[in-house]
Amino acid sequence: MENNKKPTIGRRPTHAAWWVQKREGKKDEWRPIGIGWWHSDDKGVSVALDCTPLDGRIVLRLIEPKGGR
Repeated sequence: MENNKKPTIGRRPTHAAWWVQKREGKKDEWRPIGIGWWHSDDKGVSVALDCTPLDGRIVLRLIEPKGGR
């Protein structure tokens, strides 16, 4: 990711970790399970999970400031 596009939030988490499960005939279910932070070299993300899913997938999404800013 280019440095000028990386969100700068200090020591606060920059990503939310979600457990996504497929549900037959319904929308996928998204459950928050952890957080992540950019590495100081901007080449990776450390992740802390509250649980480790055995099925489905884990999605990391950028945490966006409230109010769209």
